[in-house]
Amino acid sequence: MADESGKRRDDAGNDAGGTKSGRRGKVGLMTMVLLVAEAAAIGGGFMLFSSPKETEAEGMSIDFEAVEHEVMKEEVVIFEGNLGNESSGVALRYPARVFFKVDARDRLWIEAESSRSSGTIHAQLSEIWKLATRRELESPDLAAIEARIKRSFEKQGLFERRPSSMPMIAGAADSDGHGADGARAGTENGSLSSTVMPEGRIVHDVIVVMDIGRRVHR
Repeated sequence: MADESGKRRDDAGNDAGGTKSGRRGKVGLMTMVLLVAEAAAIGGGFMLFSSPKETEAEGMSIDFEAVEHEVMKEEVVIFEGNLGNESSGVALRYPARVFFKVDARDRLWIEAESSRSSGTIHAQLSEIWKLATRRELESPDLAAIEARIKRSFEKQGLFERRPSSMPMIAGAADSDGHGADGARAGTENGSLSSTVMPEGRIVHDVIVVMDIGRRVHR
């Protein structure tokens, strides 16, 4: 009898140990499943939130490239002085300034060319002012005069061809206006460089700024 009682206790103990081991195994398996599910959820969330940022960064880089290649325009004075008109029977002189809106890379050679051809430019503008009506010259909208200037310069062939390159010297003139000294220093230091000219139109727009005509007393 004692032996049978002991055997029953051993069997009960084995059953309890097996049950506990089975429970621990199930808990461990569930823990592993939960960890795998959590890792998958974290990975999916990271991909979900990181993708728009990458797309946005790519779009920004494209925008920066577009801005980098955008043409920068500057206004260059090609004439400043008085131009006459007598179409109304009264001799008038109009203080005027004429600008060309050009690619910033064309500015230096256009300034040099306008200085070299100042006599021709003055003659062409004088002819345009001479043939214009007083109403045109004193209108708030000078678009007609500006269009004539552009056509006249194109017909005469002024500013129609770019030089192959334009020498540029870094720091050619300092704040004291010592341009020649700066140019010599730049050449000696080897900073003389050549800028490749752009392509396309040379004169993008013509702008006229003019005061009211003043009567000339003879």
